[in-house]
Amino acid sequence: MGMFDQNKYIIEQKLASLREIYGVKDSNGNLLGYVKAKIVGMAPKFWFEDLNGTQLG
Repeated sequence: MGMFDQNKYIIEQKLASLREIYGVKDSNGNLLGYVKAKIVGMAPKFWFEDLNGTQLG
């Protein structure tokens, strides 16, 4: 099952990261992928990645 096949998520911030990284888990606690953020100019840029590092959007 992919990250976007779920209707409930748990978002967990990774505190020890150099940039903003959030783990995306299903309601059972299984890691589905990540939301990553980077500051570009004055605005943050967010994207989704699967467990293999493939950018999903």
